[in-house]
Amino acid sequence: MHFIGKRKLDRRTLLRGAGVAVALPFLDAMVPARVRAANRVAPTRAAFIYVPNGMIMPRWTPVGEDRAFEMSPTLAPLSDLKNDITVLSGLNHHLGSPLGDGPGDHARAQGNYLTGARPLKNATFARVGISIDQRIAQVVGDRTRFPSLELTCDRGLSAGSCDSGYNCSYQSTMSWRSETVPQPAEVDPRRVFDRLFSKDGNAASRTAVQKRRDRSVLDFVIADSRRLNNDVSPADRMKLDEYLSAVRAVEHQLEQSGKFGVPEAPGGSRKPATYPDNYTEHLQLMGELMCLAFQSDSTRVVSFLFAREGSERTYAAQGGHEGHHAISHHQNNPEKIEILARIDHFHAEQLGHILRRMKSIREGDGTLLDSVFLTYGSGLSDGNKHLHTNIPTLVAGRANGGIGTGRHLKMPDGMPMSNVWLSVLHSLGIQDERFGDSTGTIPALAS
Repeated sequence: MHFIGKRKLDRRTLLRGAGVAVALPFLDAMVPARVRAANRVAPTRAAFIYVPNGMIMPRWTPVGEDRAFEMSPTLAPLSDLKNDITVLSGLNHHLGSPLGDGPGDHARAQGNYLTGARPLKNATFARVGISIDQRIAQVVGDRTRFPSLELTCDRGLSAGSCDSGYNCSYQSTMSWRSETVPQPAEVDPRRVFDRLFSKDGNAASRTAVQKRRDRSVLDFVIADSRRLNNDVSPADRMKLDEYLSAVRAVEHQLEQSGKFGVPEAPGGSRKPATYPDNYTEHLQLMGELMCLAFQSDSTRVVSFLFAREGSERTYAAQGGHEGHHAISHHQNNPEKIEILARIDHFHAEQLGHILRRMKSIREGDGTLLDSVFLTYGSGLSDGNKHLHTNIPTLVAGRANGGIGTGRHLKMPDGMPMSNVWLSVLHSLGIQDERFGDSTGTIPALAS
């Protein structure tokens, strides 16, 4: 690789080595000199984060409207990020409701969430609609190594019957390439890392090289990195150093978690852990990988399931020794409601970890968070009653000026969640007239 200082550096430049390739973060050298002084804008990205089983809405909903709102107890971990987020109240996913199909609200909630479409109730055949992340990927996916990235911290079945006769695929992913083709989500952060930093996007090729030599991925690209450092500005050298340090930090976390196996199974057999057993560590690793994928412009679209709908994950640190789904049917039991509120608070803490990481990454004249349109929420509001109305929704980031932040917006009764998705499309310059069951955009989001 050779770079002449006054020439624009190609956005797709890679640091290469034997079997590995490390994409570069957004550098000033990637903007032509005539443009650099006036405007340095990173690409706009979209991220979609989902939490299951509804929330305790009185603890989630802020007091006050527009900019005169107070952070709620659930959102307290985001207090320092108040000016970087907007909370939306009153949004609905009408097509997730029973509508004569009986039980199966968890499958409908997750299947409907990013699609705004009605999931077909059939155990052997799934049909719903293209999801918003995949619609964006159709337009911008050819600009990056990977059209989109799908992450989860909860392995689920991808076929067969799950929730009351619905196909399991509705709960194993929330991303749909078409109305009948789900986009699988990856649960193992090692596989995500290997995919991002292999030369050909093939996890197996990078893993084989690294295992053979027992070295960091960065060891293979050090010569290329030094040549680049000689030709870019001090500010770009600092950005590159911070980025490569972040890559190495994630790699170290993965190495550490790989040193420990799962508890011994009956008969004395021992199987190495394929992903962190600690849920907090798992969430944070996936969050770091999402940031690296954006920072390196490996993709501009990410969906991230904290856990799947109907998940029975336990939250012992929050007092939840029963499964999350079981506790969500609290039947107004104050003790269970308090546990659920603590679980919601924990999830908000993990969101805060991701947002602060994005805000710490400098790009152009702003930060990574400034370039992102990130949504966080659930397909249910009240998990006890399986309500698909007034679903908890938070937007973070400014989409390079396309989104306003620092507000609590109350939507008119009956407004579909798909109006947010249509607004996402328009903020990214995709002028579709409709998405899912949308009835229009939300102009207040852009102000």
